[in-house]
Amino acid sequence: MESTATKKRTLARGTRLTGRDYVVLAVFGVLLFAVFMAFSIVCSLSATTSWFTHGVGAVPAGIVWTYVLARVPKRGAVALMCLLVALLGLVMGMFWTGPLGIALGGVVAELVLGAPGKRTAFRRVAAFVSFVVCFWAGHVSLIYLTGQAYVDMVVASGMTAEYGQQLVDFMYGPLALVALAAAVAGSIVGGLLGERVFKKHFARMGA
Repeated sequence: MESTATKKRTLARGTRLTGRDYVVLAVFGVLLFAVFMAFSIVCSLSATTSWFTHGVGAVPAGIVWTYVLARVPKRGAVALMCLLVALLGLVMGMFWTGPLGIALGGVVAELVLGAPGKRTAFRRVAAFVSFVVCFWAGHVSLIYLTGQAYVDMVVASGMTAEYGQQLVDFMYGPLALVALAAAVAGSIVGGLLGERVFKKHFARMGA
């Protein structure tokens, strides 16, 4: 008969991240980044739609997010994946506040998710919404931090001053709130879509 100490050690091993978990987090972290990047390319064709990238990309990204929660339902997994995504964003040339928002979003998502045994569908969707909103806020915050200097940064990255000015003007206008609402709505839809796709898996987990 197993002792209490042995059972605790077995339980602890079951909640720790394994080598296979790290591989899953790395692979699907890259996939999560790729989904948002693909929609960023499309939405960035116009300065008007550029800041809606997060809300639109969150719909398919929610499936990736929920899959990771299903495959690696362990504390710290989401935060680690988001840190990897943030580092990838920096390497790919993303302005620094974007990756910072991604990393902070992972931490906030972990707090919203809570302990692995208490992760309800509501918590999983709310965690994804928190992540996307932090990601969006990280991106747009650079405009408020740098003001008109943001236009120079856009020009330095290879785009026109007119395009950069339109991005700035957008965030100082009423449509900024619409873009934020889109980020929230898109992430809710994406989270619910992911829940629907992996409903049977979570049912087996009793979550």
